[in-house]
Amino acid sequence: MVRTKSWNYETSLRWNQEQEGELASTGLPGLGFGSPPEFGGKEGRWGPETLLLGATESCTLLTFLALAKRKSVKISAYRSTAAGTLAADAEGVIRFTEITLRPVVQVNSEAEAEAVRAIFQDVPKRCFISCSLKTEPRIELTVEVSSPSA
Repeated sequence: MVRTKSWNYETSLRWNQEQEGELASTGLPGLGFGSPPEFGGKEGRWGPETLLLGATESCTLLTFLALAKRKSVKISAYRSTAAGTLAADAEGVIRFTEITLRPVVQVNSEAEAEAVRAIFQDVPKRCFISCSLKTEPRIELTVEVSSPSA
């Protein structure tokens, strides 16, 4: 018998004013959000667009870290950037038509670099956020090999 895993999450939202609100979830700090300026909102607020990119980027990191831990691959540093294009698709629906993630992973040996490259082959199909999107994020991986500190 196949055992199906599932997890449940809940958030709550409170509208503050105009095109702004606050997200909450039990045990987490509140997160103010709003429409971006291009959609009539104010500067300086997280919006659904940036939250989705951030969710994709952070899920990619956490998926990579879980896979690297299982394979006992050690990394020295990880940083990344994400960019997305919001546009009308062929049906005229506004959605992300392109997402690009640019992780930079630092390791101490060429063997670890090869292991990181191999792990990133599995990341797109294991990251639940990426798997939930209509557009598949493109990953442009850079692996830096540096000498371990003496």
